Amino acid sequence: VAEYDESAIDGSEGLMAVRDDPAMYLGSNQVEGIIQMVHEVVENSIDEGRVIHRRLPDYPIEINVEISKDGTVTVKDNGRGIPVGLHPRKKVPTIYLALEKINFGAKRQRVGAQMSSAYGGGTIGTHGAGLACTVAVSERFYCQVRRDGEIWEVEYRKGVRTIDLRKIGNCEPNDIGTTISFKYDDEIMGLYSNTLGEVDFPFQPQYFIDKFKQYVLYAKNTVINFKWELPNGETGFETFDSNEYTLKSLLEETALEGAILVEVEY
Repeated sequence: VAEYDESAIDGSEGLMAVRDDPAMYLGSNQVEGIIQMVHEVVENSIDEGRVIHRRLPDYPIEINVEISKDGTVTVKDNGRGIPVGLHPRKKVPTIYLALEKINFGAKRQRVGAQMSSAYGGGTIGTHGAGLACTVAVSERFYCQVRRDGEIWEVEYRKGVRTIDLRKIGNCEPNDIGTTISFKYDDEIMGLYSNTLGEVDFPFQPQYFIDKFKQYVLYAKNTVINFKWELPNGETGFETFDSNEYTLKSLLEETALEGAILVEVEY
């Protein structure tokens, strides 16, 4: 019988734990999980806009999502930008905590619980886990932050920081936000048997079109611009504007043929 003592207890920590079992954090290590990686990053931008709108309801949030034919995904927003200064308690650049620690993010401050019901209340992301999970299972994850008139960058490969946080330039004080670019690591995010169909390229535009329509229903003064290019040469571009999209329009689009929609006042 093998010995069972203190040395037998072991495990992974931090981002390596996510790499060891990505399905636990993303729901799957196949196509569904790869798609969820995109949603985690976009939801972070959506939640950022909702927090901003608590104090500045007229601030126009713009989120640009681009999928390239090589599988690289880029998400750029004009939010406040992930903080890059030293964290008051941890004494490390705060962006490290946001990108490397599970359940470490601004949404842990319970801002969602205080939000007006006009915004749906709460947040829609995974409360700090999503970005770190995407960092962990990406072949390359690059983050650029624009805030306080400065531009900063940090990079990770396979869950390991390869470029420490550094300032790379200056920008206009009103040029703010975060840009994230990543490509899934196909060594651990496999494309074998899945329930969604296509296994040659994990990103089919319709998956995201349907989801982005739902996102703008939860937001105010928010626009999502979605651009894609597939390996077969197909390209496309769609815009989803929260000021133009309503629950009624979504229901009209998705209702079965012949269905009757009835308006109810309450």
